[in-house]
Amino acid sequence: MKFAVSFGGVIRQKRTTLGLTQEELAEQLDVHVTVISRLERGASPPSFVTLMKVSEALGTPLSELFRAAEALNEL
Repeated sequence: MKFAVSFGGVIRQKRTTLGLTQEELAEQLDVHVTVISRLERGASPPSFVTLMKVSEALGTPLSELFRAAEALNEL
């Protein structure tokens, strides 16, 4: 579960760096805003399709998002 929280934090940081609200990201992904909220809190595991959409919307390879979350986990 700790990784999910770290991964969600990485998503939140990337989203805010891009100046996007949760609502704007959700609209880009064609998902409900609660999906983004739960993802960023590490509250529920996203589908692979959702992960790929998030990666694309944030302009960041999924592997980079995972590496950033792993680095946070090591702290």
